Amino acid sequence: MNQSLLYQANLISINRVEDNDGNFSDILEHSYNIPQIRLRDLLSGISYNDINKLWEVSYIASKISKSHYVVILEDSTILCTCMFIVNQGMICRHQFKVRKSNISYFAYSCTLV
Repeated sequence: MNQSLLYQANLISINRVEDNDGNFSDILEHSYNIPQIRLRDLLSGISYNDINKLWEVSYIASKISKSHYVVILEDSTILCTCMFIVNQGMICRHQFKVRKSNISYFAYSCTLV
């Protein structure tokens, strides 16, 4: 949870995604800051109509780290390109950051009504 403070989350549209192919020379599972899957591969088989929100999460302290993408589906499923929940069975720091940001975003949206 503490590590989620080192990340910033920005709500984006699917058109703003910069999904690179990335040539990885190391074992991906050992590199937590490298996305484990491309967003387009993560979303294959999922209709864009099923996507509620898309967040770009990036590490604040480094300009060279690659952004992760967190997707919130209409059924409240949360997916992340780090695949930590699949590999380790726990929510990742990116998802935790988005959950905190999403609550803030929701509270801000309600005050506008």
